[in-house]
Amino acid sequence: MITKEDDLKNTSLTTESSIFCALDFFMIRTPLLPIEVYKECFDLVGKQDIEQYEMGIENLQELSSNPVIRETIAVASNALHSSLDNINLSTNNKKKRQTIDSFSRYLNRMTTRPTPYGIFSGVSHGKFHNLGNISLEGVNQFKKRARADMEWLLKLVEVLEKSEEIMDDLYITTNTSAYKNGNRLKIPYHTGYGQQLTQENAFVINYHSISYTPVVKQVLEIAKERLVFKDLIKEVSNLYPDTSKAIIYKFVKQLLNEEFLISELRPPFMCTNPFNHVLNILLRVDKNSNFTTELVEIKEYIEQYNELSIGTGENLLKLINHKMNSIVQVKNPLQVDLVIKEKNNTLTYEIKENVEKAAELLWKLSPPVIGFSHLSQYRNEFLEKYGPYREVPILDLLDEDIGLGAPATYKYPKSPYSYNEPISDFQKNREKFLNKWIMEAVNKGEMEIEIDHNRLKDIEDNEVDDEKAPLSMELYFSILSRSKDALNKGDYKMILSPNPGSEGAGKTFGRFIDLFDTEVTEKMNSIHYLEQEIEEDAIFAEIVYLPPAGRNSNVALTENIRPYEIVIGTNSSKGASHTIPLSDIVVGATFDSFYLKSKSLNKKIIPTNNHMLNYLTAPNVCRFLAEIGLEGRKRWMSFDWGNLGGLPVLPRIKSGNIIISPAEWKINQDTFDKQDINETHKWNNLINIWRDKWKVSKYVFLTVGDNRLLLDLDNPLHLEIIRKDYTKLTSGQSLRLIEVDDDILDSWVTSEQGTYLVECVFPLVKKHNERLSNVIDAPREDINKTIIGNERLKFPGSEWLYVKLYGMGQRQEEFISKSLKEFVHSAQKEGWLDSWFFIRYADPKHHLRIRFKGDPHLIQTKGLIAFYKWSQQLREEGMLSNLTIDTYDPEIERYGGDKLILEAENLFFADSSLISNLIELKRWKKIDLDEEVLGVINVISIFEGLGFTFEKTLNWLNDSLNYKEYLVEFREKRSILLKVANSHEEWKSLREEPNGLTIYNLFLKRNYYLEKYSREIEEEKSKGKLTNDYDDIVGSVIHMSLNRLIGVNREKEKKIMALARHTLHNLRYLRRKQ
Repeated sequence: MITKEDDLKNTSLTTESSIFCALDFFMIRTPLLPIEVYKECFDLVGKQDIEQYEMGIENLQELSSNPVIRETIAVASNALHSSLDNINLSTNNKKKRQTIDSFSRYLNRMTTRPTPYGIFSGVSHGKFHNLGNISLEGVNQFKKRARADMEWLLKLVEVLEKSEEIMDDLYITTNTSAYKNGNRLKIPYHTGYGQQLTQENAFVINYHSISYTPVVKQVLEIAKERLVFKDLIKEVSNLYPDTSKAIIYKFVKQLLNEEFLISELRPPFMCTNPFNHVLNILLRVDKNSNFTTELVEIKEYIEQYNELSIGTGENLLKLINHKMNSIVQVKNPLQVDLVIKEKNNTLTYEIKENVEKAAELLWKLSPPVIGFSHLSQYRNEFLEKYGPYREVPILDLLDEDIGLGAPATYKYPKSPYSYNEPISDFQKNREKFLNKWIMEAVNKGEMEIEIDHNRLKDIEDNEVDDEKAPLSMELYFSILSRSKDALNKGDYKMILSPNPGSEGAGKTFGRFIDLFDTEVTEKMNSIHYLEQEIEEDAIFAEIVYLPPAGRNSNVALTENIRPYEIVIGTNSSKGASHTIPLSDIVVGATFDSFYLKSKSLNKKIIPTNNHMLNYLTAPNVCRFLAEIGLEGRKRWMSFDWGNLGGLPVLPRIKSGNIIISPAEWKINQDTFDKQDINETHKWNNLINIWRDKWKVSKYVFLTVGDNRLLLDLDNPLHLEIIRKDYTKLTSGQSLRLIEVDDDILDSWVTSEQGTYLVECVFPLVKKHNERLSNVIDAPREDINKTIIGNERLKFPGSEWLYVKLYGMGQRQEEFISKSLKEFVHSAQKEGWLDSWFFIRYADPKHHLRIRFKGDPHLIQTKGLIAFYKWSQQLREEGMLSNLTIDTYDPEIERYGGDKLILEAENLFFADSSLISNLIELKRWKKIDLDEEVLGVINVISIFEGLGFTFEKTLNWLNDSLNYKEYLVEFREKRSILLKVANSHEEWKSLREEPNGLTIYNLFLKRNYYLEKYSREIEEEKSKGKLTNDYDDIVGSVIHMSLNRLIGVNREKEKKIMALARHTLHNLRYLRRKQ
């Protein structure tokens, strides 16, 4: 790893501690074929001689018969694949040249562009190591994953839902997106089975409504609980015995067609094989039909195709496409991705540090805007209409007939508002300095601008605090080096990709989640836990919706790493308790951001997308959810030249070996004399003159958006590609040519076939994750917001001494049960300590946070001296590497208000003492109960101490948890849990265990504080002064107690809560028998 001195030599931008932390895994993306294929093909063409030019064309024709290349083309374009069959026979020179041109572009892509597309390129994953080494297996080891294209599948669902035989046995449910507006019932958009794309490649999306008649109301009320279609018809018939079943059938079927009812056939998008979802339903309701048999056959063919190596599946691919299109006709019935098999997959820790530096640099260079500018305008409208104390149902708010309508820039349906982004002082200042630096570079004959500390200070945003950084992000980098040795010596370049990343860690991995091993999926899950640690009081919910263009759904298929889903227009992969209907979501606003809240859960919601589907093209409600999920934080953006972007040449922007914006050149209609562009010789001469004038590199990327084509400007075929695109330019348009390092053809990533270009996707999370307050007011009639001044802060020197201790690692248990207990006992004996409590935390380093309370004078005269001696001892024992003395900001609102915080802190004291004793008993093996069993006993004891009855506790847990989770784990521990976690007869069975009486007595001591705290909560609630929902307070008490017992482990905490639920559920039946 580089030292700080080396760092200062290698890069002129250094940071002591980045805001972001790159996670310990990344995605590797490479083209299907090595760069040598590009060289072999286009070096032949790269002669000025016309004979060599024709030889190059012949070489392309020869490559068109390569089975690997043919299958790759067949996956992407049936039309081009068919043309390749006749390329050597064609007598139509124009058509032949068009085929060659298309084929040349595709070949270019499959050798130079790592962005996943069909099997043109593929993905793998890597990890950080002291040495970097990425080497690949041969192409024959790469693995395909084909699945039914979502456009085809959704059309299939449409066909199936029109079949009476199939419909009868399908489960149906009410569309939870439906809402009432006067005498109309509306849904925010009609999915149309993903067929809303017009011939002009545009969407037409409007609100959809029907008359809200009594019979509509009754049908939807019945279907709130999922039931079989024929049973729904039967129930409606019972309500209207004088109406024929045919009429009722037609009416209910119409509600399904209008999407006020949803059938189970609509696949959940949080699964990686929706075709299997549909097929499994058909095997249940229509098992013996020829139709189902054909679909089973297609499934088996797809599975066979996935097992074939690339280059051997062309004929089977044709067969699958034919069979699928014989059922439902679409352009591409099959969607295919590729897994690259690697031998080695490491990058250096130095690269990891550079990724973190780049993330911070890009964030600091982004405009000082919290959230979205257009939402700031909309928020002002909201506050003017509703004020800051009202929460409005999201469906009402976005409906122009009821609320404000959609924010400016929203298109589906079109917003009533307009918005023009003003030129900010930040932008003006930045462009002033960038223009100055461009001139300086030109005067020196240079093509780069180095961003050092001084320059960063000139153009960075210094208004927004680091705590407003995004929760997470991803960055895409191409990593160039001449060799592995050079890479490991620090001789490399990291070039930010044209599409530079995403606004959330893991999004790029989403659609490929089933292609990675369990190690990666576990690391993906860790993203949620890391973000949840920052936004501790919020719930994260994945937005799941059926896009207007069904094929776009391919990008959105993934697995849900979040505990909740917000589902629109299709089915959820979660149970009802973890699916948040739109009707449950309200929108509120503070003066600097919007927030969303679940009415039923009384929790702030942070909507997320674990995929790369562009939310700007989503229906309004889906886009609004996505954008609110990014509210309250300053977003990062790629480097933007602003108004300077129209200059004919722009230098590269770099910091050390990180290139955040390569040099680029623009060609517009006025660049060349139009009379000379139609003759090949004159055109080539114009390009050469232009290259000399502007110092254009030999290799460039012809770039449109994130689509790019590697061109060799010494190659006449590539010059012809530029000429062809140049002739299509209209006024105001230009071609962007992005510089490419000459070393690009000497990649350090190797395989048996040659060397590969590589792009890596790096997920990062916010490092400084001091938790922001997410306590959102519960319904106003129940809870009042308490506003407390700065007196709440407990600075060093007050009655509180707040310390953070780092460096215990795996010795936390030893510290809590021995070192901390001994120190507390000594402090109490010395008289300066009255009470104390601890929590475990990660920021992201794991550490303990301890609050000591006592007389301020005694803490200063005795406590600090004792603490200093103790910390020296801990350091000598290897248990302390760093400590911080900090300001204690009590979580007053979270625990009910300023009248309750003292009782809460007393409870924390009792709980900390209890947990430290439990850990001691466990460490010295004086009890045989494992951590999870102790956790269950602890949870049940807390409920009882707070005055919950057995039934009330079980109801609370049922409302908070998915009862289906951890059933297998419960069965493994069922016997011991039903014995020791049974509080019947004052925990008789527990007391009979070895040292069980000791455990029981420890809980009794804490019960005094639980009971007192509960009484005080009820009193404050009766006065209307409670600042948080009672259930949230209970949940927080349990969460913090489990944190003390098991550490920062949300998954284990969730498991313990589920085991407690299952225990009580089983005990209920046992108690009834007693």
